[in-house]
Amino acid sequence: MKVGNRERGKVSLYDENWFPKIAYLVRDFTETEKRAVEVLVAKDPSETWENVAKKIGISTRQLFNLRQSETVREACYVIAKELFKGDIPDVLKVLTRKAKSGDNFCVKLFLEIAGEYVPRSEHKVEGEGFSSQSVMEIAEHNLQTLRAMHGNNKTKST
Repeated sequence: MKVGNRERGKVSLYDENWFPKIAYLVRDFTETEKRAVEVLVAKDPSETWENVAKKIGISTRQLFNLRQSETVREACYVIAKELFKGDIPDVLKVLTRKAKSGDNFCVKLFLEIAGEYVPRSEHKVEGEGFSSQSVMEIAEHNLQTLRAMHGNNKTKST
């Protein structure tokens, strides 16, 4: 049952008020192309192309041709990217939890995302009194401080 922009509680991907980037991409698409984009974006990696074509209601050859279309590929990419953005808060929460528990890789990634970590190859400290050793000591101290704040006193990563 359609109610305004909602059909069975779902927001239409093609509503220009909600998803202007997608609406402009698919404005000239046929209903089959729109359905193909929806199914392609939701496709499980283990799913066969034959099954995907069946879901759309077309032949595998037609599906192959649709998948070659630059506009269909771009629409799939934009939609997937928009949907991906919705997962970022959850992923960052998991990353934060793992970093706080002392997972060295997650601590490093957390600090990189926060802009508090610069890989060794990017350290460019000029001036007197600084050496690459002292910069690394400062970084190690900061890392230990972060770990101590979160109840994990592990030292150097392995």
